[in-house]
Amino acid sequence: MAGKDVHVTIAERDTGTVLVDEVATMFDNGFVGFWLPSGIDATITVAYEGYAASSDISTGPDAPTCLTTVKLVPAT
Repeated sequence: MAGKDVHVTIAERDTGTVLVDEVATMFDNGFVGFWLPSGIDATITVAYEGYAASSDISTGPDAPTCLTTVKLVPAT
């Protein structure tokens, strides 16, 4: 999906505070990147042309720095 525009929302799970709500262009490797505050638990949602994916994420000390398992499926 290199070069495709996706809508990304990242919201803290505890407070509902929206940290990211924007359209991002996929890099050549199919990723997008965001800097997030440390120590949060959040939900990321990615949407593209009738497809969507959501996943819980964390920025704690043992959390991965890259999320590679979110796959877009037809939105319902």
